[in-house]
Amino acid sequence: MTANDARLNAVRPYRGYGAINSLEDWFNSNYNSMQLSVQKRFSGDSLLNIAYTWARGMTDNQTDRSSAAQNFYDRHGGEYGPSQVDRRHVLTANYVYELPWMKDQRGSVGRLLGGWQISGITTFSTGLPLTVTTSGVDPGGLGIMGTSAASARPDLVGDPNTGGARTLLQWFNTAAFANVPAGVYRPGNEGRGVVRGPGYARWDFSIFKNIKLSETVSTQFRAEMFNVFNHTNPNGVNVSFTSTSFGQITSYRDPRIIQFALKFRF
Repeated sequence: MTANDARLNAVRPYRGYGAINSLEDWFNSNYNSMQLSVQKRFSGDSLLNIAYTWARGMTDNQTDRSSAAQNFYDRHGGEYGPSQVDRRHVLTANYVYELPWMKDQRGSVGRLLGGWQISGITTFSTGLPLTVTTSGVDPGGLGIMGTSAASARPDLVGDPNTGGARTLLQWFNTAAFANVPAGVYRPGNEGRGVVRGPGYARWDFSIFKNIKLSETVSTQFRAEMFNVFNHTNPNGVNVSFTSTSFGQITSYRDPRIIQFALKFRF
């Protein structure tokens, strides 16, 4: 079937026209969260902060123009689901620890062993919601083929978040989706954001060395490591039901990055 199929044209509200895209402020969203934070300051410049957020963001449209409703006549019932930025759990800790010895940096030994400081940021979060789409079919006769901002969706016949291998070749349970049965004329019943994408874990770490040259002059050497343990964080997932790589990981976040800097203060 194509966008110009006579069967589709027969049920279009405006016959002879393809998909008509428009921007309207008809959609709604809401966000609720519980946010907790703990802070502890120690002597000197040392401190520890821990923050946790448990949240739920819901909407009946993911974006303002690139993911229009599959069925315009069922915007709330068929589209209401997790927002594309809905991370249910986010835990972040950051810290600064000033090594306590030889802070006055007296003599050459003091300048060598004193003035060291370590710091870091650690983040854990659950994955973002994903929506499986299909192409080349329009069983509901919605006219969303061709240059439409809307995408058709298949039927949901199981739980996509259980039974999946959670590997490079199959992140979620791909058997939880099926085409609308032949001879049935309706849109696919899959809702928005039913698949949970990969979570996120990252440790950033830095070491500072402050050297006092005089009362008003000092230098600082720093080594900064992002994703210090080189933890693999999957990012993109193929959610095209008609693709041969459906359900596979397609991209990853940054590997370990190390940088050095030298600062002169006067």
